[in-house]
Amino acid sequence: QRLADLPLMVKIMGVVALLLAVTVTTNAFAVTHVVSLRDSQSQLYAQNVKPLGVLSDIQRSFQGDRARVIQYGIADAETRATLVQELAERQVELTALIEEYRVNAVDQGAVDSLNDALDAYYAAAEDELFPMADAGDTEGFGTYFNETIRPLTTGVMDAMQVETVSQGEQAAALAAETDALAARS
Repeated sequence: QRLADLPLMVKIMGVVALLLAVTVTTNAFAVTHVVSLRDSQSQLYAQNVKPLGVLSDIQRSFQGDRARVIQYGIADAETRATLVQELAERQVELTALIEEYRVNAVDQGAVDSLNDALDAYYAAAEDELFPMADAGDTEGFGTYFNETIRPLTTGVMDAMQVETVSQGEQAAALAAETDALAARS
């Protein structure tokens, strides 16, 4: 009854105020969801995409070292000295990449396993394989490479793969959460 007694202009202003309140509330809700989506995308990039790039750099660096280890067996003395120096420098860079990656690793144990596999690989190459080449033992070099270095290479790549798969799984879970959030918007 009291609403019916109000002037028409007051009724119109009331409806406009109500519509304005609904519009502001809806927009605030939409902005909140957009911010949440943006945050999820940023999180996905920082926690998964960027670390996968670093893992790729680690793999590329290791493959470069692997090529140098193989080359050592057929290189002359001057080239071998250069290869040893390059490997030492590259191992410092590889260690820095691993430490950069460690911050966003899904499984610290997998990173430790990668470090252990790399340590075993470089120790076998430097302590056993290179002296065979230096002594001219090409047969021993080939046998040791096939029986020891090759499996160690596989160990390094397997350790990297564990973390790569973990990153992919984590990214998929975050993407699913983001999709669910977008669907609710």
